[in-house]
Amino acid sequence: MNTLIRLSAAAALAVGTTAAEAATLEPTAIRAAAAELAELLEHRFLFPDIGRRYGELLRGRATAGAYDALTEPASLATTWEAELRALNMDAHLRVLAVDPGASTMGDMRREQPSFGTPAWLAEGIAYLPVHLLPGDTTAQDQMAQFLDSYAGAKALVLDLRACYGGTLPTMDVLFSRIFPVPTRLVRMDMRLAPESGLRRQFNEIATLRRIDAPDGVYRWDHWAEPQQADDPWAQARVLVLTDLTASACEHLAYSLKLTHRATLIGAPTRGAGHFGGFQRFGEQFEVFVPIGRTYDIATDRGWEGTGIAPDIAVPAAEALARAAVELGIAPDQLPVIAAPEPMMRMAGGNPSPRRYGMGMAPPAIGATMLPILRVDAGSIAERAGLKVGDRILRLNGKAVSEIPPAEIPGPLRGSPLTVVVERAGQELTFEMTLDEAALSAAP
Repeated sequence: MNTLIRLSAAAALAVGTTAAEAATLEPTAIRAAAAELAELLEHRFLFPDIGRRYGELLRGRATAGAYDALTEPASLATTWEAELRALNMDAHLRVLAVDPGASTMGDMRREQPSFGTPAWLAEGIAYLPVHLLPGDTTAQDQMAQFLDSYAGAKALVLDLRACYGGTLPTMDVLFSRIFPVPTRLVRMDMRLAPESGLRRQFNEIATLRRIDAPDGVYRWDHWAEPQQADDPWAQARVLVLTDLTASACEHLAYSLKLTHRATLIGAPTRGAGHFGGFQRFGEQFEVFVPIGRTYDIATDRGWEGTGIAPDIAVPAAEALARAAVELGIAPDQLPVIAAPEPMMRMAGGNPSPRRYGMGMAPPAIGATMLPILRVDAGSIAERAGLKVGDRILRLNGKAVSEIPPAEIPGPLRGSPLTVVVERAGQELTFEMTLDEAALSAAP
């Protein structure tokens, strides 16, 4: 299932940095790589008309010499990604610079297990934090073991606030226990293109039922298939906590919301609704090409670009406490549960000791906030007082919405740096430098 695990890595929307940043490219290599990227998108992107527009943009810009001066692979990849997203925003579309002969996202190692530590929140109330939904048998067994160990629970709190992606088999284990009858969940369309590996794997998943589709499209309906009719989990109430939830984790949340099998509590999800896989091109690049979409059969609408709205909207940090209230538990009676952190380190600049130590996902075009997903222990950012969950509004006095995505890393590598964040409805200003120990935070 390597292809699908690679897919989930991209759902983290992480910015990786590699030794490829130190290499340089000649204009002929740059134009050749742009042409190869154009062809990949034309032949594989899920919407053929948009794929053609991507190709036309890349070829036209390359022919005009617009990329010739971008000899650093990382800068070139960032520029390509920003231009493609400006033409048509897709949360999964990523262009990465990698070392020759290596893979960045596809081979990225996970820093945490797929699941956090389960717990009883109160008598009969089970809690499970999920970070990743891989398709391997180990993860499926772990999900089954949790459900067996906590069998008899009258409610389940499924924490997807830092769940960044995956694939179907592990969530299918959950579905097989919490649905009392076979239930159609969502529909999945895939472009009929030279992407046979993922298509073959989908055809082998028993819960995906192949159905007729228009020319050029493969189509499946995803079903929940109960393991046994009288499973006690089928009667349990399910609450799902959401925030930076992305990709396959959104698929899980969306399925439960559409079927009214769960109540979603927290913040809107990331809006990464198109699935696909990595393709290598040129000597030093990879592109994650979205080749399919998942959507509601009744409305023909998914969550790409919009995210999934929770049923009960509260700040993500308050989602667990609100779930407790919904279940009749006093929040101050909850056991101590550490807030989930994103599983993959998000990079805010080049790998160097001269950095602030905070990480974030790359912004979408027109984004007004930039969530901080990681703050390294002992870092300048931590000493300044920045926290995971803070949402950056301004960098050095300039609104995030006014900064092109390709230029975001600039101020994060510079010194001094003034960051204005939103935290719990308040704006806080943090001033930092890479050279001085004096740090301040002012409301």
